[in-house]
Amino acid sequence: AKFYHDHGMHEKVDQHIHKIDSITANLHTESLRQKLNIQLSLVNFYHDEFPEKKEAHFQKINEITADLDPNRPDDLKLQLETNFGLANYYHNHGMQEKAAEQIQKTGFITDDIWMVLGPFDNVGGIGFNTPYIHENSTEIDLTAKYDGLDGSVKWKKLTYF
Repeated sequence: AKFYHDHGMHEKVDQHIHKIDSITANLHTESLRQKLNIQLSLVNFYHDEFPEKKEAHFQKINEITADLDPNRPDDLKLQLETNFGLANYYHNHGMQEKAAEQIQKTGFITDDIWMVLGPFDNVGGIGFNTPYIHENSTEIDLTAKYDGLDGSVKWKKLTYF
């Protein structure tokens, strides 16, 4: 398809893509990875010149991943690979927010999500056994203020690692 595209034979591109679709439609479940890789490649291929075709391949990716079973480890791995592939696509095309959304879908904690609270008194190691905030809560109030080492402290995003 890329050859035909690069040489201005757009009808041949469509014919070739149709052949790819008909071949991949009959692949077994184990070959879902191949189907997704083909669709991701086509999204990249069509990015600049044929955005309407690009959207059709995004839709195919969504259709394939919608059928994945979250109880099957192989399907979970494939979903993870797909999310990373989409994140890479968005990152490479300057869509950082969409890339971050895809990374969040993986369940990985990114460096921009860490929150810290403190500092608290730890002279002589007393901070280890001292609950400076309620520790049995299932939710954290990110707007609350607490008594810290040098006065009032509140939750803030960690800006470095």
